[in-house]
Amino acid sequence: YEYRVFGEDDTKSSAVRSFTTEPDAATESTFMVLTDPQGSDVFDYMTYASNILNIMDYADQQMAFALFTGDLVNVDESRTQWNLFLKYSSAFSFEIPLAATNGNHETGSFFEDQIQMIEFQGYLNFPENGPLYQPFDELAGDRRTPNFDQGKTYSFDYGFAHYVAIDSEIFNGDSG
Repeated sequence: YEYRVFGEDDTKSSAVRSFTTEPDAATESTFMVLTDPQGSDVFDYMTYASNILNIMDYADQQMAFALFTGDLVNVDESRTQWNLFLKYSSAFSFEIPLAATNGNHETGSFFEDQIQMIEFQGYLNFPENGPLYQPFDELAGDRRTPNFDQGKTYSFDYGFAHYVAIDSEIFNGDSG
């Protein structure tokens, strides 16, 4: 597939990029499992991207996708950190899809209004095919609404395998 991203007013566009999906008859695929890029500044994310590119070069394999196990940013409500994560991930993600789950650094506090505005869904769009948990009546002061977790636990098929991304932070809260 080929794609190009256009700006809001259609006057600017990205270069044409491409990616390949797994053939239906594939019996194997290679993917990366990545965890805790969790940077705070440009230097952190430059180091993360450089390390990934070096490992990809060393492995000399075509990666089907990258699966992040959480903590993409250090502070969930920092747009700067989200932008840095996406900017430096583009060093390899223009041509391979990303999948991710929430870590404790993407979740924030269940007892603050900000919990409804988690940046995760604003930057990453995943299938909404996972279970929805019931209202969180058991925690006094819990600010989560019944559909709070939509798109955070999900699954997808890639080639011959079925992958499940589970948001284990959904039950954590401030006390861990």
